[in-house]
Amino acid sequence: MALMRRATLFLTTTILISVSTSANAQKLSQFSAGLFNEKPSEKKKTPHIIKESGKLLSNGTVQALIEYKGDLYATGSFQIAGNVKANNIARWNGKAWAPVGAGLDYPGSVLCIYNDELYVAGSFKTAGGIAAKHIAKWDGTKWSAVGETGTYDIQALVVYKGALYAGGAYAEDENLQANVFKWDGQQWTPLKTTYNNDVFALAVYKDKLYAGGTFLPNSNARVMQWNGKKWKDAGVQLNGAVSCFTVHNKKLYTGGYFGQLNNKPAPFVVSFDGRKWNYTSKGLGGTIPYHWMSTLVGYGNDLYAGGNFTTGEDTKPAKNLSVFKSDSWSPVVYNMEGSVYTMAVYKNNLYVAGSFSFADGATVSYNIAKIE
Repeated sequence: MALMRRATLFLTTTILISVSTSANAQKLSQFSAGLFNEKPSEKKKTPHIIKESGKLLSNGTVQALIEYKGDLYATGSFQIAGNVKANNIARWNGKAWAPVGAGLDYPGSVLCIYNDELYVAGSFKTAGGIAAKHIAKWDGTKWSAVGETGTYDIQALVVYKGALYAGGAYAEDENLQANVFKWDGQQWTPLKTTYNNDVFALAVYKDKLYAGGTFLPNSNARVMQWNGKKWKDAGVQLNGAVSCFTVHNKKLYTGGYFGQLNNKPAPFVVSFDGRKWNYTSKGLGGTIPYHWMSTLVGYGNDLYAGGNFTTGEDTKPAKNLSVFKSDSWSPVVYNMEGSVYTMAVYKNNLYVAGSFSFADGATVSYNIAKIE
């Protein structure tokens, strides 16, 4: 699950999309002070929202969430978790935050469980005080290095057929020339794809590995399919980039930074049933290239999406969180400031995280909250 974590400059066409659906919204619940860099003043009675030239400046960000050994782990760019110091990664046991060893020297961006160990990728160079270039693993007690993939920027991790796969920036070294890398527990092997751009998302669907990102011949993004031996095109063109996948109700949902599916309007999300790619964007809106979808997750019978977009009726639009019901997207909360980058289910509750502190007219936990 990776998200659109960097500014994307290759789209030049602006597409306006209208929204016309509604539903009963839910609410975000505060469950701790959150994850942030600078501890908010207890004397302040107003929400801690700083704006400069009309733009929200975040107090830290959360890029990834995952449940591991009974705790909810979060990584991103922050120095404080609740009331404790935690360097860019922390864990929540349902009652309190705790650091994960000495943490990471620079931000983390991706989390994945492989062979009962938690793998973390990001821009860091040390994990727990040991050298670990952009990727490391945590066994619940200690940190370990896992070699070097060959790419400086890992954006996605997934387990497929007993191996861990990493996707990221294209490695131009003549011995690599890849944007997907396979880890068998001992070494990394580069897997050359047809296109030499960046991979932002990986997923397993119907016994195949899917990779999405900025594969851009003719200014179109594509999804690639790997069967364990070779890559092939998955048969979809999107005018932008893929930033997230999830499998829900026997379909592969694909979200990102795009407004068209095979040259037809399809803002931010499409679905694949194994044979055909379908439009699934009713109820979403925004302006390309200023809005995007960065995370998708199934929760119960419903599909939730987060990012930076609009949803709801024209007369009462909502932002950045939406739920897919009855073939249409509807608001989850109103008046949300900031963006959603990641979501995860923990102890039967759905947690959302990103860069925010204000929703439904009230302050919520910094950069992380629980949906009720």
